[in-house]
Amino acid sequence: MLKAHPYIWQDGKIQRGCDAAVPALSPGFLYGVGAFETARWRVGKGVFRLHEHAQRMARALRYLNMPAPSADPEAMKRAAETTAEANRLNEDAAVRWTSALGTDGELINIVHMRPLLYCEEKLEAGLSAVSFLAERGECARHKTLNYAPLLLAKQAALRAGCDEAVLIDRSGSVLEASTANLFIVKNSALATPPADLPILSGVTRKAVLEAARECGVGACEEIIQARELERAEEAFLTSAAGGVMPLARLNGRRIGNAGLRRPVTEAVQKALARLTAREMNGA
Repeated sequence: MLKAHPYIWQDGKIQRGCDAAVPALSPGFLYGVGAFETARWRVGKGVFRLHEHAQRMARALRYLNMPAPSADPEAMKRAAETTAEANRLNEDAAVRWTSALGTDGELINIVHMRPLLYCEEKLEAGLSAVSFLAERGECARHKTLNYAPLLLAKQAALRAGCDEAVLIDRSGSVLEASTANLFIVKNSALATPPADLPILSGVTRKAVLEAARECGVGACEEIIQARELERAEEAFLTSAAGGVMPLARLNGRRIGNAGLRRPVTEAVQKALARLTAREMNGA
């Protein structure tokens, strides 16, 4: 796991992360009652589609029967700006907002930042993944602190010398990765598992579907079997902190022409960059 930047924001105050504390008997600590959002902090620009991240966090808090004032986009923006300033960030980073249930029903709100997931060289070569059997049910649709199943999948990938785990249900359908959504390319068009499956529908996932259509690449949501992923022309993962991340290998086997050009993935990456720049510049 990447080491966080040293200063965090907690309930309106900046402090060193190593000095922060939460009540030992809070439901957030004892039972994982809470929600979080992770987004990409862009230097000089802020957060791409902050309102969508805020809306998703509010949905997760409501799912947990928790109050959602901490999911106000303006409050999230101010806290992120303060945290970035305290850490003197001069490059893009991942920002995470966490709201956990404290004692007596109050919320514990924390914002911290860390470096982005992968360097450019790693993304150019493509990620490797292992398949992992996982069924999480309704909870999978919300970004809650109940993250143990995904953490176990990620740990299994790291033990195998891989970057990610691709979650597959008992029917053999692909769901998502442990920290990202998944796309495959077949017949030069995109396919991604539908949002009505037990997956977390990512903000970047939605933006990629829009970007693909803008650049003339067909895109649809459909059930993807594990064997289709293995035989795909190309595959990639998407997340706010990682963007579009080519997937080169699954269970040690090469996907498509891994290591060579990925024309559809590259087209979508460029289209997403244009879409992001247009929105961040207020055009």
